[in-house]
Amino acid sequence: MADLFIWLVRHFPYSEDRDYDGVHSPTKDDAARELRSRLVDILEKSGTPASYQALQRVASELPELGWLKTVVLEARKNMLESTWRPFLPEEFFQITSRATSTLVRDARELQEVVIEAFHTLQNILQGETYAARDLWDERSRKRYRPKDENHFSDWVKRNLEYELGKRGIVVAREVETRRGEKTDIHVTGVVPVPGEGTFEQVRVVIEAKGCWHRELKTAMETQLVNRYLKDTRCQHGIYLVGWYHCSQWDEADARRTKCAKWSAEEARIFLEAQAHEFADAGLSICAVILNAALR
Repeated sequence: MADLFIWLVRHFPYSEDRDYDGVHSPTKDDAARELRSRLVDILEKSGTPASYQALQRVASELPELGWLKTVVLEARKNMLESTWRPFLPEEFFQITSRATSTLVRDARELQEVVIEAFHTLQNILQGETYAARDLWDERSRKRYRPKDENHFSDWVKRNLEYELGKRGIVVAREVETRRGEKTDIHVTGVVPVPGEGTFEQVRVVIEAKGCWHRELKTAMETQLVNRYLKDTRCQHGIYLVGWYHCSQWDEADARRTKCAKWSAEEARIFLEAQAHEFADAGLSICAVILNAALR
């Protein structure tokens, strides 16, 4: 609907709409313009995350239609109203009884908890404990090489499991972190189905890559989306990149020459924009960069 609306706006612009005075016979042109207006109205009132994200894209592609900003805000309000689930009394007491408790009732909330845990892992790597050295092999004096992607994935899995355990996740039960094929990590939890008295499994798939990976710019789609998420019927994923760029990296290491010539910030902007493109397909993808550089 978003694509059709954009097409209609470009072929039947609002600036050329006619103002009729009195009785008139609608033309095919009028019908097309009526469809155009109905589409944006449907997207605004649908109240789904997909319709809200679609309108965000519409507003970014049609900046000349300033009134779309108000439509996007209204769509966001409708989405929040339709998707909001109030706490049950027992959930409220659980979440407020411990300062470190985290509420997880669905895959989106599980994804948010994992993202928060990655902030802690970043502090572990570059904070007072300075654990970045754990991800490197010393080749000679002041010359190091990154350990392989499997080691990076294992380190992430081990520390993520510990951090999630500390957070006192409530409602979700049996939260488990495990390694999948190669470098992917699966975080799963069991949550109650509202009003049914049953439980369902929610999952977040993490695809980990070193910054030297030759498919770094494309693996989000070719591996995370088209393989891991498709195979597991999961809609929530995290594309995780270990960023090793530093002067101590052994120049004789072939992986160093394979790295793209960009900064961590440029990589983050590129990957976040790429992740946003999958929102229209109903997928929630987040890009995270962990700075594993030596100092």
